Amino acid sequence: MKVNGNAIQNEVIAAIRDDIIYRKYPFGSRLPSGKELAKQLGVCYVTVNRAMRQLEADGYIECRHGVGTFVCYVNELTPPKRKIVNLITQVDHEPGGTFFADGRRLFEKAGWQVKTFGINSSINEIKMEINSPDAYSVLFVFNPCFDEFKATMEHIYNRVIHIGDSYNNGEFACVTCDETQTLSLLLNHLKEQGCSKTGLVAYNLKRNTETYRYAAWQSLMMAGGKDFEWCARHFYHVFADDALNKGWLRDSCIDLLKSPSFKELDSIIIPWDPHAVTFINICRENGIRVPEDIAVVSIGNLEEAKSCFPPLTSIDNNFIGHLELARDILEHRFRGAEDGRLLYFCQPSLTPRESSLRKSGITPENNRRNNQSKEKQHEYAAK
Repeated sequence: MKVNGNAIQNEVIAAIRDDIIYRKYPFGSRLPSGKELAKQLGVCYVTVNRAMRQLEADGYIECRHGVGTFVCYVNELTPPKRKIVNLITQVDHEPGGTFFADGRRLFEKAGWQVKTFGINSSINEIKMEINSPDAYSVLFVFNPCFDEFKATMEHIYNRVIHIGDSYNNGEFACVTCDETQTLSLLLNHLKEQGCSKTGLVAYNLKRNTETYRYAAWQSLMMAGGKDFEWCARHFYHVFADDALNKGWLRDSCIDLLKSPSFKELDSIIIPWDPHAVTFINICRENGIRVPEDIAVVSIGNLEEAKSCFPPLTSIDNNFIGHLELARDILEHRFRGAEDGRLLYFCQPSLTPRESSLRKSGITPENNRRNNQSKEKQHEYAAK
């Protein structure tokens, strides 16, 4: 493998890439150092270094600082010979540990060997594991970016299942909830409670789930007689830079109460339980009764929804069902079958609680606490 001393960087990239593709350097092997490659190719070290950066960006190699450069390219399209699955999520996004614990239990029961990986920010941290010819991967990651997987896209097409948003890459199978079905359950429940003026909170419209949810809410509200202008006034986009920050939670709830259009509502969908619980608490502090003055519903059905006062009506997006469906898809693929589908919907379920049950009556305990909260009442519009 000899390249002319005047060769341009693209020729160096092509030379190294060919050695990888034709398995001179197979998956997982360590490449020679940059100086050794420069000597082999007859070019300067700087040119090789630039070529290596491009090969890493394209997904052929992984550079580990202080360790070396390793091949992560694989073009194996046949199913793995053993049932091995990587469960991958963000370390700050694990919902109470359920993804790893429930995922391990479900997959191991079906005879799978399970490996778990918590990432800080990018799936590039575990490029080797995702590209492995011996394993499948289930991702529970917000906004995964596959830019550094260009070289292996065809390989991982059949190996990766994504739980959550479907917009990041149309090439991968995604298990998610049908937002139209989710919003229909919530709005039908509120209608049964006499509510017809329902607002919606969203956090980041760059996420497909949020966009689909907004579109579903708008469509259903307009079908119920509201016009476009009404929907525009009662949609609240509160971008969450740091959604886990308690100060942000309180401030965003206060801003919501101050909104001139808020007083026109009889109900609101706040699609994250911790935010909805904070909102209920702010309402109580300011003499706004839940559900008499405003019915509140959410999405998630976490522990916070059960323990707040009044308990929060919430949609359970059936996380266990997502994992079961991902397992069934991979079982199907392990047997060599492929149905060609890229989108799989999981059935959500609604758990009604006192935060929206206007017609079920309020218990004496609820009345006592609501009367106490009136003592703190003050007019937000005057602030």
